[in-house]
Amino acid sequence: MAGKAKYSRARITDPVHGTIELSQLEIDLLSTGAFQRLRNVKQLGLAHLVFPGADYSRLSHSIGVNHVTGKILDALKSNTGVLIEDDEYELYRLAGLLHDVGHYPYSHTFEDAVSTYYQDRFQPDMFTYADESSQAETWPHLSETHDQKLTSLDHEDVGRMLLKRDPEITEVLASYDIDPSDIDRIFSRQPSDDGQIPRFANLISSDLDADRIDYLSRTAQHTGLPYGLVDIEYLLSQMRLDQNERICLDPSALRTAEHFLLGRYFDYQQVNFHKTVASLEWALRGVINALLSSGAIDCSPNAIERKIERGEWPHFDDYEIWRLVRELENETHSETIRAKTRAITRRVPPKLIGSVEFFGNRNRLAEYNLYMQFLNRTCDDLAIELGIDRELWYMWGSRKMSLTKLATSLPASLTVSEREDNDDALEQSVFIKDGDESKPISAIPRSLMSVLSENMLFSMRIYVILENDDGAQRQDILSRVRRKIDTADVGLDKWIDG
Repeated sequence: MAGKAKYSRARITDPVHGTIELSQLEIDLLSTGAFQRLRNVKQLGLAHLVFPGADYSRLSHSIGVNHVTGKILDALKSNTGVLIEDDEYELYRLAGLLHDVGHYPYSHTFEDAVSTYYQDRFQPDMFTYADESSQAETWPHLSETHDQKLTSLDHEDVGRMLLKRDPEITEVLASYDIDPSDIDRIFSRQPSDDGQIPRFANLISSDLDADRIDYLSRTAQHTGLPYGLVDIEYLLSQMRLDQNERICLDPSALRTAEHFLLGRYFDYQQVNFHKTVASLEWALRGVINALLSSGAIDCSPNAIERKIERGEWPHFDDYEIWRLVRELENETHSETIRAKTRAITRRVPPKLIGSVEFFGNRNRLAEYNLYMQFLNRTCDDLAIELGIDRELWYMWGSRKMSLTKLATSLPASLTVSEREDNDDALEQSVFIKDGDESKPISAIPRSLMSVLSENMLFSMRIYVILENDDGAQRQDILSRVRRKIDTADVGLDKWIDG
């Protein structure tokens, strides 16, 4: 990294971490339009409509992840004496700083809407790229058997494109002799030319990584909820390396790690999957679909590529989408779309009719899917019976409330040697040091996760957008749903009044 002096530092004050120091390189990247754009992209989507303080940006979060990444590396050097060269240290900090740079406005809600819109309408081979030769370089993780085309880009794809195509970012990286592929390999856990995966890749992407540590701490600070409170200093003091140089924790930190995983679980339930937040974000997805259909926005891979290369990406933020939503509310002839825009702009959320939840083993997924199918058919039938447009009904379901990444795909009972074909899922677990080796937290017999990691919370809810509802109409719908459940005898005996 020749060129400018990268260690002339600036200090900023952060409400979560206190004083944060940045290198000149990091300041230069922070000053680019693509990064400053994150100032106008909320980390938690529409959660601020329920938790007024939860309006912090992806910019503050990204700076926080950069800082936590540095603290973890400092702790590893202090705790273990491991040698981390300055260049490697800076690369990991940059990965933390830039990990969210490709997020769409309103983050995951917008990304989900874009993905669904293009998958429903187009085939992968319908898209070409301005520079086909650079596509394989931009997305090297696509296999040779893949179409080498994408119907839409997720935020990681967009971030990868920004690293390699954004005029300002590429200029800054080039001025410090940094290959953007080196940063990308940390994000994607891709091997370098010598076949080596970045040795601390789970620092950026795992069940206990810099991203989640900052996210939970920052969300607790801004929502006022206690679930994300993290004993960061103790976790750092107990970080070690095992025989494979994998980041792990000393056994004395087992309870702290479990508290972290449980906190994340409850945080998602109380914030991301809050009944009102979930319904408002569904309405937003419907509005985004309308904007895509009308041509007001274009998020095809070609269009995103053009935005980036022309320097237009910095203007594509929450404020731009909010402006378009307000215009749509005034101009649309669709009462359904107008109802969804009003739900957002006037904070009149869809009504929760009822819900059912059960915490069970992952092998109940097939049973859960049958319940979801039944309730979707119930919504179909009731929409006709009551004359309420089916587009105003929302069947919400989440299978994402598991306690560890590992449990979503691998049985906790398997040994490490039996998981050689599942290295990526394994590497993203929380590891506890056991002698010179380490084990996933779910494989530690005295760990709470050895039991809970096999389970997850299955949730289903029915919402309807109702005009001038005095409560009677919602109660009538709830009664009809219950009768259909009783008649069908499908096992949903714990239906909860919304």
